[in-house]
Amino acid sequence: MVSYNFMTPIDENTTTYYWLQHYNNDPHDTVIAKQLNDGAVIAFNEDREILEAVHTGMKNTIQVSWLGNHESLLELAEANGLSPEFSCRAGVCNTCECSISSGDVSYLDEPLSMPEDGRALICCSIPDGDITLDL
Repeated sequence: MVSYNFMTPIDENTTTYYWLQHYNNDPHDTVIAKQLNDGAVIAFNEDREILEAVHTGMKNTIQVSWLGNHESLLELAEANGLSPEFSCRAGVCNTCECSISSGDVSYLDEPLSMPEDGRALICCSIPDGDITLDL
């Protein structure tokens, strides 16, 4: 008999736990034993990849409130322990450009080159309400 325990995340709040037992009625049948073990290894590796992705996403998520006491989204990020890339802090170099997952921004001063829709220069912008950025 071979037993395997593994967890599968359903969403960020729910994880399902599985316990499987495989029986090989003929322990000398190496073909069946190999199939059982290979199947378990595949299932384990798939679950490991999913759990690592969920863990990475949860670990790298930070939620903060915009209180208006920072000059830009870049300063807000820095004040909360993040280190986004930047260079000019004036909307000239586009080094701080990032994706907007949801929401929108306003620019304090119009950047030299406006980013495409769904992107923002965080060195010279503030949020227009709730916003999610991919830093």
